[in-house]
Amino acid sequence: MNQYYWTDNESALHGLQVGDDNPSFVVIVVFVGYIVYGLEIMVGIPANLFVLNRMLHFARSCPDLYKNGAGICLLTMSAADLISLSAILCHCLFSIDMITVNELTYDLFCKAAIFATHVATSVSIWSWLLMSVVRYLSIYHPMFHFRLWRLPVRMLFYVVSISALFNAWLLFSVTKDRETGVGCSQVALFDKINLNKALLLAEIGWSFVVPIAVITVLDTTALITMPRLLARNIDKESNHDRPGIAHKTRPVLIRWLIIALIDIGLNTPENLHRIGVIVGAISQRMIETDTYIVLRTISEMIYYSQFSFNAAFLALFIYDRCTTCPSSILKPANTINRAGSSTSSLYHAVQLGYVQRTASFRIFANGSLRSLKNSCAVN
Repeated sequence: MNQYYWTDNESALHGLQVGDDNPSFVVIVVFVGYIVYGLEIMVGIPANLFVLNRMLHFARSCPDLYKNGAGICLLTMSAADLISLSAILCHCLFSIDMITVNELTYDLFCKAAIFATHVATSVSIWSWLLMSVVRYLSIYHPMFHFRLWRLPVRMLFYVVSISALFNAWLLFSVTKDRETGVGCSQVALFDKINLNKALLLAEIGWSFVVPIAVITVLDTTALITMPRLLARNIDKESNHDRPGIAHKTRPVLIRWLIIALIDIGLNTPENLHRIGVIVGAISQRMIETDTYIVLRTISEMIYYSQFSFNAAFLALFIYDRCTTCPSSILKPANTINRAGSSTSSLYHAVQLGYVQRTASFRIFANGSLRSLKNSCAVN
């Protein structure tokens, strides 16, 4: 299982000398991989810093909406992606000998970098899952969503803790690759190989299988249907203001579903490769082929591009110019009767749930639901 973790692209060049029978396109693909890594870092780090800055501004201007909506999730996702990109940058610098360290320091770097990257990846994709949960609850169960005060903040604490727990064993099993002298590899932590495989599969289940399945179900459900009560209330309100607001939600949901599907696509090849290595579907003989080197390099480029894609897409295509919290949304939570069961209370709760979703979208995701903010003040 040494090929499971971060065996450097440079190790793919090991033994590929001029005059060898190895095709030149293998060398080209590997070097292209380094170029792509560089572009991902050059784009991803500034884009994630931009997202962090906007979310911090949003947190200061509208703290309640930030903590109860998608704002805290986006900030956490950007911080996690920034950690991953920083680890990739350091790894590239180590692998091309721009930073020379002794064996012990390299071992410590491998442990810290692999652990941080895997925890950050889990936290990033679970942040997407929490945003999907917030959207789903605010549409389908607004009263329940309203009662779950600061749900994203509380859930993110558990996500970070569980992700660290699932990956804690990496601190003991990851070392510098002794065979090639570059990159990091994972050695067996237990004598029984099945125990090692169980740890790897558990980590993949937590960081890939479960969140991907939940995100797909929730976002697809939110896209296909909308509760009748919410649609009726929005249409009733919009008849006096701007018609067709309910229909404008579909493009927004489509946009976020597309982002989620792209993230799934970026994660899938590398995770399928890892599963194949763990269960033995990818043999050592296959690993030594040129085809494997090319496919593995491509899958890694795709996988690590997710850390740049999220922030770059949000920064270029989704963010509004202003993150000032609308005054109509700044009304205190106690202005709504939580215990009331009247139609008016339910109507306001539905509106608040929708605002908690759409205001977050409007500030960093949605320009098509702006008219909702004028109709969401509590009567």
